[in-house]
Amino acid sequence: MGSGSSPIVPNPLKLTSSFFSRKWLARLLGLAIVITLVLGWFRWLEKPASPRWIDHRGGDGAVLALATGSSPMGTEVIVAGGYHRSDASGHDLRIVCFNAADSTVLWETREDRALPNMSKVPALAMDADGNVLVGWDYWAVGSGNHTVVTKLAGSDGRKLWEWKAQAAGQQSGHLAVPIPDAQGRVWVAGIQQVAGGEYRRFLGLLDTGDGATRWQSSLNSARDANDRRAAVYPLSGGDALVIAPPQGGEGLSPWLIRRISGANGATVWHREFTRDNDRNLPNLSWVIDERRTQFVALVSQVGSKAQLTRIAYDLLTGAERWQTVDSEAGELQGGITAATLSNNGDIIVWSRNTHEATHRKWWRWHREDGFWFPETTTTQHEQPLRITVSGHNGALLKRDLIARKDERIQAIVIPAAGQNQGAMFLRSMIKKEQFEPWRVVWLTDGGRAITREFVRRPGGPGAKLWFPRLAVVTPSGRIAIAGDPSEEKPGWQITAW
Repeated sequence: MGSGSSPIVPNPLKLTSSFFSRKWLARLLGLAIVITLVLGWFRWLEKPASPRWIDHRGGDGAVLALATGSSPMGTEVIVAGGYHRSDASGHDLRIVCFNAADSTVLWETREDRALPNMSKVPALAMDADGNVLVGWDYWAVGSGNHTVVTKLAGSDGRKLWEWKAQAAGQQSGHLAVPIPDAQGRVWVAGIQQVAGGEYRRFLGLLDTGDGATRWQSSLNSARDANDRRAAVYPLSGGDALVIAPPQGGEGLSPWLIRRISGANGATVWHREFTRDNDRNLPNLSWVIDERRTQFVALVSQVGSKAQLTRIAYDLLTGAERWQTVDSEAGELQGGITAATLSNNGDIIVWSRNTHEATHRKWWRWHREDGFWFPETTTTQHEQPLRITVSGHNGALLKRDLIARKDERIQAIVIPAAGQNQGAMFLRSMIKKEQFEPWRVVWLTDGGRAITREFVRRPGGPGAKLWFPRLAVVTPSGRIAIAGDPSEEKPGWQITAW
């Protein structure tokens, strides 16, 4: 080394600083990558999902009923039925069975059964063997001794048997909806006109093998053929729980709960649990929890601080177990959209929350009574509301807002084996336009996770009334809807995701 040079000594402070800079830079880069991947994953979840298939058929009419299940061959199917008329066939009643995976038509039946103005609505159900039951719901099916339940083979659609209710006077305005159970029987709930012009709700039990009537019994009076039928829930022990609406009219009439014996149709017990004079929009829903052997009725009052009443009855005896009434659930202005039972036994009440928001425009002022005030505008907002109550005693566990602001729940479709897992249809009201977008989200247990969604924009005011009118969730989790929101009329179209 020359005399003018000196040894180079590393600066430990500088080396340490350089080391930590590289270390923290790597950490920051890693964190940024993780955040990017997480955000990308959430964007993928929110990305509109393309339909798996769309089946559109010409002709005048619409899909009026959907059912899903497994065919006798084990194929997952979607069965659609409804009003259809084309120049080529002239047939009106149409039942089509699709392969749920790829829209292949497995079979199709048509019947010269006029359905003018869609006033006769078919009701579809699939039994445990994969066969299809066709009934009639909500509107009269015409005067005379008509067939009201038909069983079709799930393999090829051939007719296996027909059933007509036991005559009781004229059968004008007759309707009947089949409900198959796990024991190979078919429960039938309907309304028929009896002697003297009176209408009665009835319940019957059929043998699914040949359609023979095991028994048929009367429930309570109905106002007319278009009144609400009774809701029937087959229980695992062989009986059924029947919720019969009131007759309707000027005075308040009671709702009835009955446990009906599957052996002979006798009433095991019955109770009145609320009174109602509105046959169209009762603020009432319920869940049946066989694990706790109880029926829970949920009754709301419309108002800014509405009470939510929960009443539990023992399924075996009909005795009241508990009743909870409070206004803490609050603001059920829209009543109850639906009620579902979660996998842990809690009860989920779906409703909507509305509130007003005031906005001040400080850059625009006006004079009033000699004073200057900023211009204000008031808007009303809405958001889906989820209320969770205990299935043990009805206590309020949680109240939270879900989805986006200014959205309305149109329907919640729950698969039979999925309990609280299902598809929730949301109608967007954000833009306050005549033609509003729609979307569907998939809920896990408790409704916390949201998977992929799709967005459709209706093409006219008629679409608001018809979409989503019908939807099913297949056993494997596919969503199928009837109609198209981009059309003003319902049309014959099935879309599956």
